[in-house]
Amino acid sequence: MSTAGCLMTVYALYQSTRAIRAGDKARTNRMFRARIYAQAFTVAVMCAGSFYWARDRAERKGAEAKITEAKAREKQAAWIRELEVRDREDREVSSFLHHV
Repeated sequence: MSTAGCLMTVYALYQSTRAIRAGDKARTNRMFRARIYAQAFTVAVMCAGSFYWARDRAERKGAEAKITEAKAREKQAAWIRELEVRDREDREVSSFLHHV
């Protein structure tokens, strides 16, 4: 959309240059006003896009944080299971050595 605004601005400037060369003051003024409107449109679209992408980025960041948190919990649970297995093995070895 901002590309369309830029193209409208360039077109208005081109037409105003042609009107100046032709000596058509009324058309020159219309084209300068059209340029201002096209620039305002471009700025408005850029601001709207900026707000949209900022919100989208925040939502994506929140989703990534949840995924990272879930992976960390899963990793911690796996580590705890590993420690429990090692503890069980240590107790079995200790029990075996006491009976020998």
